[in-house]
Amino acid sequence: MERQREERKIEMERQREERKIEREKEELEARTRIELEKLRLQEERLRMEQGIARRESPGRESEFRIQDCYRSLPFFEESDVERFFIQFERVADELGWPREFWHILVQSKLTGKAARAYNCLPLEDAREYTKLKESVLVAYSLTTEAYRQKFRKIQKTQNETFCEFLARKQLVFDKWIRAEEIGGDYGKLRELFILEEFKNCLPDAIKLHLEETVLA
Repeated sequence: MERQREERKIEMERQREERKIEREKEELEARTRIELEKLRLQEERLRMEQGIARRESPGRESEFRIQDCYRSLPFFEESDVERFFIQFERVADELGWPREFWHILVQSKLTGKAARAYNCLPLEDAREYTKLKESVLVAYSLTTEAYRQKFRKIQKTQNETFCEFLARKQLVFDKWIRAEEIGGDYGKLRELFILEEFKNCLPDAIKLHLEETVLA
């Protein structure tokens, strides 16, 4: 009897979680439809008032149609969120997609925690690609401070070689530097390391407060 009650409880929890996921999916699809409809109306208005906006490229003209972009979008995986954004931005730059449409294209691929982070954004922020991206990265703790801490605390595992450990540490370092948007600027790199050493000299309570504030 007790076992049956426990099984019913587990089944109810499973059904409740499935309904929650389905609601989130429906909300995301609804927001996507609304945004696409707004874009369609904007396009019609531009056609009526100014004609079709065209981008010029060597030897030809082409009309931007957001519907044609979806087949070129990279696949979103929760296990490697950062790679999705890197691939997306490369494709968008290469194909010349107008930046004002980026948030529409990105949110159509989001799932899991990323979709929930998007749904929690105010409408104004959800329409801005940079804020959308930042919100998703924070949801997965992919912030500059998180990368810094991971780089400093990463340890060699028993099953990996020293070369593999070095490669893994280099990968995390590259992600940290990329998140800081330092590029090849030596001055910014110098400032970053001096600031970190300065923080290491602070009392533990103050240092912990600063780290928690940045990660929040």
